[in-house]
Amino acid sequence: MNESGDVVYLNLRAKEVLSTLGLTLNELSKLLPNSFDDILKDCLHSGRMAYDVESSFADFTYLWSFSPFNEQKTLHC
Repeated sequence: MNESGDVVYLNLRAKEVLSTLGLTLNELSKLLPNSFDDILKDCLHSGRMAYDVESSFADFTYLWSFSPFNEQKTLHC
């Protein structure tokens, strides 16, 4: 995701998860942690990772790691 929260790339497995849950790309944010906007800003501005961040959706729990790519101003989720 870029600084604006737009999806720049989605791998095949992420697409499968969305499809299994009946979600579209525009609904991807439903899977992200509630604090994602703060995580995005913090990671991109500090250059540090955030890891072991949990979120829940449809009786599933997701464990996230977020890595900033500073030159591209994107966050790998």
